[in-house]
Amino acid sequence: MAYRKRKGFIGGEDVFKIEADTGLTLVVAFKCASAAGEGILVSSDSRATTELGLMTTVQKIVPIVLDEKPLAVAAGAGDAAIVKYAIGEAGNRLKDWAKNKWNGHSATTLEDFAQAVKDIEHGLVEHFSYLRSKGIRISMSMILACVTRKGEAALYVFDDRGLATPAHDSPGFVCIGIGFVTGGSLLLRQLYTDKLNVDEGETLAAYIIDQVSKVDTNVGSFEGEAYYFRVEKGDIVLGPLTREGFDSYKRDASEREKLIRDVWIASHTIGPARLQKIIERSVERARRRRGPKVASPAPVRES
Repeated sequence: MAYRKRKGFIGGEDVFKIEADTGLTLVVAFKCASAAGEGILVSSDSRATTELGLMTTVQKIVPIVLDEKPLAVAAGAGDAAIVKYAIGEAGNRLKDWAKNKWNGHSATTLEDFAQAVKDIEHGLVEHFSYLRSKGIRISMSMILACVTRKGEAALYVFDDRGLATPAHDSPGFVCIGIGFVTGGSLLLRQLYTDKLNVDEGETLAAYIIDQVSKVDTNVGSFEGEAYYFRVEKGDIVLGPLTREGFDSYKRDASEREKLIRDVWIASHTIGPARLQKIIERSVERARRRRGPKVASPAPVRES
């Protein structure tokens, strides 16, 4: 699937710290089409609360990198200290796997990454069990995603027991944070398809976050926090959204909001069956005009 010419995502970045309570949040992650296989998009609002109950802006998506080589990307929601520990544990263990098993690179296959996830799971379960034995309540969920050197997307969500559930095969997406129950999960289930390319995917993520922020004051609007993980020209690339990409996706998301409302009204005026036929014919004509689609990477700015 061809991507629109847009400078959307740059290359790798250093790890950011999470310093505030990220429980009041919404993080969405899902598979999308990449030029050389599958890609992963992880997007979040940037709202959090301090210990004094004040709203603040924080970075919630954390790239895990070894010697400038991306191994995974993580994001968490819940108690700040627990989230920070979980992401740190995942990062340390993945770096050990990369050094000792993967020749300093990211995982080669989904099976390789799954073995590392089991190792991370073991460490988190053990630590969380210890904390509970001391009467400490665990409140955490964590997303951990990777694109292997074979171009396969791995997507896992860890719960407050430290257990990991794979989501890359089904449903292909993950949603965590308070925004999950106030619309995030519902919108993903309605609108997500694994055929989305990076532009379509980030437009969807921006739309979901913005819509949930309108009904849940604990969730902030989309402010550009997003990472795109993919294989590009044979290399694993992980980078954040550029300002140019953010402006474009915000505009696209706003346009979709009005379009969805118009389609809903048109379904009453024209009738659902007739409207569906009109849309299908229009889509088919547009596809014929475009001709064969060749997947190409979203343009990036050199970091």
